[in-house]
Amino acid sequence: MNPNMPVIIGVSQILQRVTDLNDAKEPIDLMVEAAIKAADDCGKPGLLEEVESVRVIRGWWKYQQPAGYVAEKIGCSNAELVGTCYGGNMVQSALNATAVDIANGAKSLVLLTGAEIGNSLAKARKNSQELSVKETHGEYDRLIGQEEPMSG
Repeated sequence: MNPNMPVIIGVSQILQRVTDLNDAKEPIDLMVEAAIKAADDCGKPGLLEEVESVRVIRGWWKYQQPAGYVAEKIGCSNAELVGTCYGGNMVQSALNATAVDIANGAKSLVLLTGAEIGNSLAKARKNSQELSVKETHGEYDRLIGQEEPMSG
């Protein structure tokens, strides 16, 4: 058996259905919560500190670069910070790129995460409210996918 065989070791999904928008969490905080629960799922909560790459699937949020925030919150602030472009196939593209990096020995432990808050956004729009958004700074170390113009 290949010692670099890519294996998913923990998974988590957070569903947020709030009635009061003051209770709504930001996507970036849902990413952190999901990462912690995924580590619990694999039975090794301390594993997050060993993550070598934090990869965030681009969503409909305003963060410049959320991977750094997630890395800091889960205790792996030296991890590679990776994002994706918009697109319906980016989850699969990021998973494929991650599997290749692990199989080639470039990485051994990677966090793949993302979050959307469509339910909360719809409620906010309906009530003419703005949801809070943390500021994130910096650039990704790497981008999976390619930004393409939609017209022209």
